[in-house]
Amino acid sequence: GGYNPIQVVTNEVKKTDTVLLDGVIFKKSVFEKAGLPRNDFFMMMGDVEFGYRMKKNSIKVGVIHGQITEVLHYGGAAQSDRVVWRAYYQSRNRLLYTKAHFNIFTLADCIVWQMKYIKSCFTKDNTRLWLKYRFMGLWHGLIGKRGKTLDPKTLTWL
Repeated sequence: GGYNPIQVVTNEVKKTDTVLLDGVIFKKSVFEKAGLPRNDFFMMMGDVEFGYRMKKNSIKVGVIHGQITEVLHYGGAAQSDRVVWRAYYQSRNRLLYTKAHFNIFTLADCIVWQMKYIKSCFTKDNTRLWLKYRFMGLWHGLIGKRGKTLDPKTLTWL
């Protein structure tokens, strides 16, 4: 993990299906066609869901690579029990996304990702804790709980 600058040799626009919504500038017409990004996910999958709506509305999405694209990666932080809340939001929001844009492909994608998420719990030191939040995320996704429902700092339900 750590800070890794990536050298890029072109200033071309690279086509992509989605973008991170942090610090992105959009034309007003994007929101008029696709609507606003959903805030009921709280975090995780909001970028993917908005990218899906942009693509569905024939809005071209691209990334401009400058001379240096900077990437910040926290490596092992994802292994820490401090970020177990991410497991909850990943599982819940992947299911909410699937329900919102249901078809055979989103269903298959959801099943594969949920299986990977659950399998990853067995690589953690505190497997039971990670499984608890994964399955609670699945349950909350099934019953339609949205928004900030788990405080990341205290791991208390809101």
